[in-house]
Amino acid sequence: MARRVSEFAAAGPFVLGVVVAGLVAAGACNQTAGPDESAQPLASATPTVSGAPASVTVPPTAASQSSAPRPTASAPLTTSAHPSATATQPGAPPGTTAAQPSAAGTPSAPVSMTAPSATAPNATGPNTSSTATASAASGSAAPSTAPSANASAPLFTQDQTVRVMPFGDSITATGCWREQFLLKVASGGYKVDMVGGTKEKQCNETDVDNEGHSGELITNDKDMVAGWAKANPADVVLFHWGTNDCWKSAPIDDAYVSTLMAAYGTAVDGLRQGNPNVTVIVAQIIAMNPNDGTCAACSGNVQKMNAAIPAWAAQKSTLASKVIVADLWTGFDPATGTMDGVHPYTSVGVEHMASRWYDAFTKLF
Repeated sequence: MARRVSEFAAAGPFVLGVVVAGLVAAGACNQTAGPDESAQPLASATPTVSGAPASVTVPPTAASQSSAPRPTASAPLTTSAHPSATATQPGAPPGTTAAQPSAAGTPSAPVSMTAPSATAPNATGPNTSSTATASAASGSAAPSTAPSANASAPLFTQDQTVRVMPFGDSITATGCWREQFLLKVASGGYKVDMVGGTKEKQCNETDVDNEGHSGELITNDKDMVAGWAKANPADVVLFHWGTNDCWKSAPIDDAYVSTLMAAYGTAVDGLRQGNPNVTVIVAQIIAMNPNDGTCAACSGNVQKMNAAIPAWAAQKSTLASKVIVADLWTGFDPATGTMDGVHPYTSVGVEHMASRWYDAFTKLF
């Protein structure tokens, strides 16, 4: 290098000055851009967050998101932690739905359908119960109560004449409840033709036909029902059997109740031979407590049989031939509804029978 300077000096002072100036400038560049210093940022270029690594992104709050500018294409917003409402989730676990946006536009976490919160607000209003929340999430309605007799389409219209068979033992054959039933039917604007092989007039009824058999047991008469029904087909049957079957000195057991329900079933099969579309209204029969004291177990026996009727009726009912339960037991007191503890001969007993049958009958329209 000293030799080259000597040569430039011999060329003249001007040339020597230019060369020296170039060498000084080159040395300054090497000092400001050395191999170890080029990767170090200036201390004042990017301020750091105290106590947090520079690579950690602090998620914005909902309030800051609402006022923050929308992300540009060069810096997209990552939403993997909170999928948008329109994003598909092929890997989502069963029992979850896609995340729904909140009122502020912030995607919310997936809603669990398997363990809904009892206090979680719904999308439109106040808090709901856990059952209602689960039902809303799944799109199904909450379980409803048992349907009433007229839950489906009406079976009859009021301009039809409906054949009605009062069917049972002496509770059906005797007393004035059939007269009162007919009066209620006429007052309500319904048309009825009573049918049955028994023609016994008890009071002032204008239509005496019925299928009441005093002193009989359904367990004994069940096989005769088909013949009765074929001779006098009915559209509706008012079925009140079992008083004599329950008239026993000892409590009846489950096996006996099963025998009774089987006899009920045979009787309904017989009624369907007269009319495959017959509607059978089966009574939970009225309470009894014979005044002569011969049946201390009667009251309990009736209750035990009555308790089995709803499940039996539900099993026996069909779309073509419905079996419907009418509760005649509740509210009936043998002390005021009968004169002998069994038969509904008093005005109270007559009204109870007629009104309960009428209520069940009108639900078919």
